Amino acid sequence: MIFCVECGKDTDKTVDGACVECFIKDKPLAKLPHHVDLQVCTNCEEFSLNKAWVEKEAADAVEEAALAKLSVIKEARVLSVGTRITRQDQKTYKVELEADLAIRDTEVRAEASTLVRLKNTVCKRCSRQLGNYYEAILQIRSDGALEDSLRDEVVRRVRNEVEGQSKTDRRLFITSVSEVTGGIDIKLSSIALGKNISRDLADRYGAETKESFSLVGQAADGSETHRVTFLVRLPEHRVGDAVTFDGKLYKLTYVSKSGAKLMALQGFKTIFVPRADMVRVRVFKKRAEMGTATVVFSKDGEAEILHPVTYETIIVVTPKGEEIGETVRFVDVEGEILYFP
Repeated sequence: MIFCVECGKDTDKTVDGACVECFIKDKPLAKLPHHVDLQVCTNCEEFSLNKAWVEKEAADAVEEAALAKLSVIKEARVLSVGTRITRQDQKTYKVELEADLAIRDTEVRAEASTLVRLKNTVCKRCSRQLGNYYEAILQIRSDGALEDSLRDEVVRRVRNEVEGQSKTDRRLFITSVSEVTGGIDIKLSSIALGKNISRDLADRYGAETKESFSLVGQAADGSETHRVTFLVRLPEHRVGDAVTFDGKLYKLTYVSKSGAKLMALQGFKTIFVPRADMVRVRVFKKRAEMGTATVVFSKDGEAEILHPVTYETIIVVTPKGEEIGETVRFVDVEGEILYFP
């Protein structure tokens, strides 16, 4: 057993010769600065914490900013911290901390407070975006007229892809989306992003892609800086359309970078068309333009329907095992009505 040099009592735990109670007497165990400045982007409303821009609720960001500045005496180990946050005005929060500390296995409590002040700024990503910064242009064009539905679908797909990738890399963003004669132009912050998206669109729609480079200047280190234009030319046909290939009529059922699958409307057999031969695939009728006929009766392999013009009952062949509803799509081939799957 040893004794405290301050109060003289016997104790088995001392710090610099004093018992824990005497050691902490009148001593600030935890400290916070008078104020902490927390940067918030006025455009995206994200906060700068630990050298990164993050999306958080304001109260959570304020708490994290205050905790990052908390310091305790070297002899103490932090066990837990509780906070109380009071908003004083639009840009100022008071944060009061209660920290449970361990000093020589003795638990003590310390208190500290600070003001967290929100400071408006613009993060680098938003500064570039607002400044019309871009490294790549994605030009979306079509062999035929670019339908509104297809345009909206492609733009939505691009936005979703950029949003997903930007969660792990804040440098990725869309600068602008604009309608131009013949299609749309999408400006992107990254050449690699443009390349990835153009490949994705080529796979999804069987599109043709081309790249072209342009020199735009020099970087601070003297290296050349480029922009790349990615032309994505969408074919006129889409999955679900009635198409012709080598004189026969098919339904286009699948498209990828390697080719397409076609289902014959007579016999319903499926063939694969390599990418190199896709130029011979032509649209016969868009799916959205097809008519429907009322089903009178159906059984496996055929259906009795009302003729779309004469309203007489006719028999059409259907795929084996296919469930037939109250109406069916059809294709009129020079007066012959064919069931369209």
